[in-house]
Amino acid sequence: MPLIVDHEERRRLIAAMVKRIVAQSGMDAVTVRNVAREAGFSSTIVSHYFRDKRDLLAFTYGTIRTRATEMVKEAFREDADLLTCFEQILPVNPHNLADWQAWFGFWGKANADPGLIADRNAATSSTLKLFERIIKRAQLRGE
Repeated sequence: MPLIVDHEERRRLIAAMVKRIVAQSGMDAVTVRNVAREAGFSSTIVSHYFRDKRDLLAFTYGTIRTRATEMVKEAFREDADLLTCFEQILPVNPHNLADWQAWFGFWGKANADPGLIADRNAATSSTLKLFERIIKRAQLRGE
């Protein structure tokens, strides 16, 4: 009987390995081979989910942005104050720090890669809008 695999979960796991490698060794250490080794997979499995290193980096960057947005939305649902909302996304704990390291690594790569720069620009715009939502919400709360 064939093994049933949750493909999106596998892609997120691989993205988590990318963040770990960036945090430990820097962006240049991210290769399909290194990511596969870190995840305990073959390079073939990683290549099945991602066309190339650019695709791998773009997906990882997207998971970071999605996570940040979801954490802020959760803080809003819990009626969190301004500081708590920003603490959800700023590098104040090891997990968020790894996100920021990968985020800045991606930005550096994007500057030299026209295929990634559009992703970076869109993400910068959406991050700015997220910060504005946090601040406007805090103003409405009288903070």
